[in-house]
Amino acid sequence: MFGPDDLVRLEALLAQPPHDKRALRPDALDGMLHALAIGPDPFPPDAQWMAVALDDDPRAPAEHDPELIDLLSRFGSQAREAALAGGAEPLLYELRRGRRDFRTWCEGFLIGVNAAESDWLSYGEPGELDELLGPIELLADASPAQARLHMSPEHWRKKLLDAEANLPATLERLRAYWAIVREPPATMRREGAKVGRNDPCPCGSGRKFKHCHGN
Repeated sequence: MFGPDDLVRLEALLAQPPHDKRALRPDALDGMLHALAIGPDPFPPDAQWMAVALDDDPRAPAEHDPELIDLLSRFGSQAREAALAGGAEPLLYELRRGRRDFRTWCEGFLIGVNAAESDWLSYGEPGELDELLGPIELLADASPAQARLHMSPEHWRKKLLDAEANLPATLERLRAYWAIVREPPATMRREGAKVGRNDPCPCGSGRKFKHCHGN
């Protein structure tokens, strides 16, 4: 289990040197873990995603406080389970005037997309994934610059507000998309030989199939 007090402690540890300048904040980490959980690959081992979260050099993994590793492991397990179950609430911190920080969470999500073993666009259908990821890229300020050129400030702001309001639905669509890609529905198969319309009915009535159970 990972509770509110654990989150406060994790925030405090990540705010201390050397992590304060390099490690992902918990909200960005939550976004990254969400992407890794619902994406095309099995969820990676703790050491693998923690190296990304803590910005470790893969050639020389650093030694970290056991308390930090324990908190991260439990945070990761909870985030993974929530993401796979669907309906997960993103961990969003508050900005000034009570607005929520969607940008940092969505930046973390895109870090997870890039950290995945499989390239999302190569593994899935590029056009559909571009559409599904569009609102997240918009909120992360990662959309192509030209996308904003032909919009008024009011139109752009409306797109942002719509993307914020629909983020849970966007995540659910992505989760459902990858669930189907990973495990496509089994093809229905007919058991036994196909019965022709003029063949005897398998029920044993003596009548042709078209005049019995095939009618």
